[in-house]
Amino acid sequence: MDIKKILEDTNISSACLKQANISEKKLSEIISDYLSRIDDFKSTASYLANTLQQCDNVHSVRWRVKDASHLLKKIVRKKKEGNKKYADISVKNYLKIITDLIGIRALHLFKNEWEDIYHYVNQKYETHEKIVYIRKGDNEVAEHKDCEVKEHPIGYRSTHYVIKAKPLKEEIFCEIQVRTIFEEGWSEIDHRVRYPDFSDDKSILHFLTVFNRFAGSADEMASFLNNLVTTLKEERVKQKAINNSNETKINNLNYEIEHLKMQLEEMSSDKKTSSGKEVANQNFDNLFSRITNIQNSIKTLNSNDVSKTINELGLPVINADILANALEDTDVLYNASKILEELCPEINMDEVVKSIESSDTDDQNENKN
Repeated sequence: MDIKKILEDTNISSACLKQANISEKKLSEIISDYLSRIDDFKSTASYLANTLQQCDNVHSVRWRVKDASHLLKKIVRKKKEGNKKYADISVKNYLKIITDLIGIRALHLFKNEWEDIYHYVNQKYETHEKIVYIRKGDNEVAEHKDCEVKEHPIGYRSTHYVIKAKPLKEEIFCEIQVRTIFEEGWSEIDHRVRYPDFSDDKSILHFLTVFNRFAGSADEMASFLNNLVTTLKEERVKQKAINNSNETKINNLNYEIEHLKMQLEEMSSDKKTSSGKEVANQNFDNLFSRITNIQNSIKTLNSNDVSKTINELGLPVINADILANALEDTDVLYNASKILEELCPEINMDEVVKSIESSDTDDQNENKN
C-alpha cells in the first residue's frame, strides 16, 4: 500500500501530519492492518444487517465498511482537534478507539416504532453507547429511556448505538444508526449539498434548516395517520360488537311479534262468545302496550348514539337490512288490528291510530327539545 499516494489523494500534507502530531509510519501501519481485515469486517457487517432486518418495525437496512482513505482522514482530523481519545492511537489499539469502522443504518416508517427497535437492539447486541440526537425544540427527551440525549447544532435527528462484535478473535465496535425515512432523506441531502465545500455557507444552512422542519412535520403527519388508522380499527371492532348486540335485540323483538300474532289467533277462536269478546277487550290494552314498546325499542336501536358517532367517522352503522326486515312485521300488526276490529267493533281503530301517531309526535318533539 502506498501511504504517500493516499495522503496525496486526501490532500493531507506533511505540514498537516506535523500539526496532527502523527507520523506517516504510524498511519501506514494502521491502514495496512485495516486493509488486511476489511473482508472480515464486511462479512460481520452483512451478518449484523441481516439480523437487524428481522426486527418487525425495521423498514430497510444499509451497511458499509469505512473506506481506508476516510479512516486516515478521520484519524488526522481527530488528532488535529486534540481529541484525547486519539492521543495515543496506534495499530495496537485503533480497533478499540474508532467505533464506526462498521456502520449499519436501520430505517423505520413511524416515529413511535423507535421504542420497539430500541428493545430489539438491546436484546440482540451488547450495547456500549446509546446516543439520541435531537433538534432544538424537540419535546421527546423523556421518551428515550436510558439513552444519552444530545441536541445537534444543525438539527440532525438519529439514534446511534455502539455495539460490540467479534468477527474473529479480536473484539471491535460497530455503529448502528436508527432513524425514520424522512430523517434519512434530510440527512442524505444535507450531507450531499453541504460537504465538502458549503459547510459554513449561511444561505445553504438556512434552507437546510427549513427543509429539516419540513422533514419533522412529515414525520408528525405520518405518525398522526398511523394513530388515526389504529383508532378507526378499534372503533370498527367496537361497532361490530354493537351491531351484533343490536341484531340479537331485534331478533328478540321479532320473536315477540310472532308471539303476539299467536295471541291474536287465539283471540280469534273466542270471537263467537261474549266472554271471548270481553277477554279480547282486556287483552287489547296489553297487546297495544306491548306493540308500542316494540316500536320504541326499534326506534332506540335505530337512533343509537354510538352508531351515529361512528358513522361520522366514516364507519358502518347498524345493518339497515335487519331493521327493515323487523319493520316489515308492522304489516302483520296492521292485519292484527283488523282482526281486533272484527272481534271488538266497539273499539274505534281510527282513534287508536291517532293515539299512536300522537305518541310518535310527542317523542319527536322531546328529541328536538
